[in-house]
Amino acid sequence: NTLNQDIHTVLNDNSVQLGTFHSDINSFFPSYTAGADYIKKYQKNSEKEFSIKTNFASAISESNTASVLSGGNISRYLLNNSETNNKEYTIQSDYILPLPKGRKLETGVKGIWRNSGAVFNSRFKYQAPDNYVEDPNNSDNFNYQQNVYAAYLTYYYKLGKLNLRTGIRMEHTDVDGSFIGTNTRVQQQYTHLLPNIQITRRFNNSFTLNFAYSQRIQRPYISNLNPFINNADTINVQFGNPDLQPQLTHYFGFLSRINKGKIFGALNLTFSYSDNVIAQYSQFDKLKGITATTTLNIGREFVASINGNISARLSDKWTASFNGNIRMNQLSNNQQSSESTRSIGGYASLNSNLVVSKRVNVGLFANFNRPPATIQGRGNAVVFYGFNGNMKFLANRLTIGLSAITPFQQFITNRVYVMNDLFKTENSTDNPSRAVTL
Repeated sequence: NTLNQDIHTVLNDNSVQLGTFHSDINSFFPSYTAGADYIKKYQKNSEKEFSIKTNFASAISESNTASVLSGGNISRYLLNNSETNNKEYTIQSDYILPLPKGRKLETGVKGIWRNSGAVFNSRFKYQAPDNYVEDPNNSDNFNYQQNVYAAYLTYYYKLGKLNLRTGIRMEHTDVDGSFIGTNTRVQQQYTHLLPNIQITRRFNNSFTLNFAYSQRIQRPYISNLNPFINNADTINVQFGNPDLQPQLTHYFGFLSRINKGKIFGALNLTFSYSDNVIAQYSQFDKLKGITATTTLNIGREFVASINGNISARLSDKWTASFNGNIRMNQLSNNQQSSESTRSIGGYASLNSNLVVSKRVNVGLFANFNRPPATIQGRGNAVVFYGFNGNMKFLANRLTIGLSAITPFQQFITNRVYVMNDLFKTENSTDNPSRAVTL
């Protein structure tokens, strides 16, 4: 990937600094998985089951960046190399026991062992003929282990016309991270009890109503924990946070399904709340003119959303489907009350296909997406659409297809705004979108 940027920095005294930034990035992400499952069925009861499942996953993330930042009479050449090796071992055992009167018991245990190692190195120089010098403050080895132990119990039963599922899951996580060069260690332990309940009422063959509650956990990714400072752009740097904690979210959902004739539809109303949201956060240093971005447990978020989808066979030759979401979220900074936002986002997609004849069919699609706001910023809405058609020749042995993607729009522009009381950053990216395919 090659990137070229013009940089305009406006400071508080209204002076403007101009610069250019060029980078070449080579990334490599090989991965593979292997697993084996044993499942025992019982002849006397087809619903009774015992299983053991194992899995191994290995992945490497390698990135090499060469960049040049120029501003005024100063240039800075930078080489950043980072390689992460991830291995994950999983073993899981489940047991399903049917009980009289339509009841059922499920239980199981699971273990996940994750081992990761990151080697990162940064070298720089200020004149093209010079030799690169290692930056000791941004070169180190980071070793990371995350072990997760879990057990769950779920009970299914009927109460009148209601089908109920109640359950609880216990998870214990051990985290051990170390930085070889700085002799720094990060250790975390946390245990969570995560309840869940689901109530289903089927009114008839066409209409079903469902209510669900669960508590969910999101653990930090190693990329969020890795303290490597990506300073290829010296005025916009990013780094991980080794002290990041998991995010806990309470989730409520109401789901209705309609299936009648040639029409299938679903409407889902959900609510979620979290008071330790994992979010990216930027801070601006007025004296140095540097914006530093890391990840923190800084947010409190309430989200209400409506999800709907419908698919229909409008005739023997015409089908259409629609899928959409409206999301309303309120997000605030636990540490700074002035940073809060309310926003409405969502997406919508439409697909339709028409069989014109035995040899010809045509279709269209359209997508709309507006991302939700973050604590410090927001993005713009994006529309993406296209048309396609196929025709068969030579007794259906040859098919020629023609498609057009955003034919009336050369670029799709993505704008991201990040701001607080001290600074505002706008990042605008034009992606070529118009295309014709034969």
